Amino acid sequence: GQDLPMRLTYEGRPLPDTLVVAMNRANPAAKMTARTDKTGHVTFRLPQDGIWLTKAVHMVPAPAGTNADWASFWASLTFELKSSGTGAAAK
Repeated sequence: GQDLPMRLTYEGRPLPDTLVVAMNRANPAAKMTARTDKTGHVTFRLPQDGIWLTKAVHMVPAPAGTNADWASFWASLTFELKSSGTGAAAK
């Protein structure tokens, strides 16, 4: 497998204790999950080649007057991992 280090930020600051999910297109039911550390970092050990999706969501109280309780901010990264050559290449 190959390591995929990531860092999540919100408004330029690290996003600690955020759930991040990684899944391979060939087997999406075998999701991997991890939480970011206090500096917003998380690393996945990707066990196989293929097309991968990583995703996270951050919820904050909605601004006053928006008629909503929460605002959600979604992040995702899709890429293909190949063992031969240079490794991960973002698409």
